[in-house]
Amino acid sequence: MSCQHLVYLHGYMSSELSHKGLLTADWVAKLYPEVEYHRPRLDDEPANAMASVEGWLQQLLLAGKRVALIGSSLGGFYSHYLAETYALPAVLINPAVAPYELLKGFLGEQTNPYTGRTLTLTEQHMAELKRMEKPVSQPALTQVWLETADEVLDYRKAQQYFAECDCRIRSGGDHSYQHFGQDCPAMLEFLLGPTQA
Repeated sequence: MSCQHLVYLHGYMSSELSHKGLLTADWVAKLYPEVEYHRPRLDDEPANAMASVEGWLQQLLLAGKRVALIGSSLGGFYSHYLAETYALPAVLINPAVAPYELLKGFLGEQTNPYTGRTLTLTEQHMAELKRMEKPVSQPALTQVWLETADEVLDYRKAQQYFAECDCRIRSGGDHSYQHFGQDCPAMLEFLLGPTQA
């Protein structure tokens, strides 16, 4: 039985208007019109982002709704946390592994180019991310899509971290995952099941 709700979680300093989020909306409307698709704008502060998404997600689950997750970069890290916490299917696209280490190089003032919001990234935010880290305990629920030429994240770290999961690796590309438009239907099939057509 397919999920009733699909949630897309965007990456760090991005927004609900990200290219992959919009492409996913198009594919869901075309292939799974019965599924409710959500693209929340995530707060740039990790604890705030997770509090808002988790509170809303818990309401859906308490109402008996079936939910699947798709997340990119830091949104992939968040999606993994939620998938493990609530036993939900998830697709992770070039997911961040140990983002509290990666983002240490960006401590200080940052401006989100999508929203214009300014944030001072601190060690406290790194600690918030560290608390969300979870090992893979339900690998069958997670599919991971990686491109080898990701200029932001070393794909091999994700490949190793998610070694027990279904990992799909494409040569080349970049952090945006250039093959997304082509691969999105397969991602959705993993999450939502075969189409009715």
